[in-house]
Amino acid sequence: MALAEQGRLKLIKQVKEELKRWHPTALSRLKPIKGTKMPRVNNELRLRYQWLLAQYPKLIPADPAFDPADPWLVVSAQQYGFTIVTEELPTSARKTRPRHGPPIPDLCDELAIPWTSLRALARAEGWLQ
Repeated sequence: MALAEQGRLKLIKQVKEELKRWHPTALSRLKPIKGTKMPRVNNELRLRYQWLLAQYPKLIPADPAFDPADPWLVVSAQQYGFTIVTEELPTSARKTRPRHGPPIPDLCDELAIPWTSLRALARAEGWLQ
């Protein structure tokens, strides 16, 4: 996959864990692709994570059964200048309220982190017309 080969596709550990739970077929398709590994978690990333959760405590459940991907995804994109690809809709486009905390697009807009939908990425890459 060209995005990974160009260093433009990264998967954080928590997203891989969510894919393993909810979309194992998608994970199995992504696993063999080289170049998707993120840098190791460092102290700056941990501090960003703590700050984000202090600002948005509802971003994770009170007693999560696993490490939720959303906060790590947001702080990783913020630290490394990545664009988040998400299928979540912003609050303004939803018919129902989010289950917990703000949706990723809302967080990205508030924190000036670029985000896009998978469909918009596919169009931008020329995969769809």
